[in-house]
Amino acid sequence: RSQSLSSYRYIVLVPVESQPAARFLLCASRGIERVERRGYGLRTAQHPRVRRPAKMSMNIFRLCGDMSHVFSIIVLILRLRVAKNASGISVRTHELFLVVFVTRYLDLFTTYYSLYNSCMKVLYICTTAAIIYMIRFSEPICSTYDKAQDTFLHWKFAVAPCAVIALIT
Repeated sequence: RSQSLSSYRYIVLVPVESQPAARFLLCASRGIERVERRGYGLRTAQHPRVRRPAKMSMNIFRLCGDMSHVFSIIVLILRLRVAKNASGISVRTHELFLVVFVTRYLDLFTTYYSLYNSCMKVLYICTTAAIIYMIRFSEPICSTYDKAQDTFLHWKFAVAPCAVIALIT
């Protein structure tokens, strides 16, 4: 089957020493493929060890999960703004959420899946940071935050062990 080279973003043709000069390796953005010259076209065969990333598809369960998450964030922000009270809310839990979102969504800068996916990732990171800012620094909310009830040593018992395990693996 003939393929046009215009469908590839980055193309590097490298001769293979163990094969005849007519065979090449095509390193493209789609993965590594073996290319053979046959007549006027190129025949490609997917390299067996290269796996392409799975396409993320939109379904009703993902949409419902995302919308319930956005709804809970909106409810929390409205509660903080209307009640002007942070009692019963753990800022340390939200700091853990922010660490999880920032580390989990690092692919935001390297891989584009969809506009929806990118917007949701940015929304989660920004709203979680805004909640932390409101509880820690925004008056009169920060004066009602009770540090005595929020005693979990999250940096010591959650973040540090996860960072060590991440560096090991």
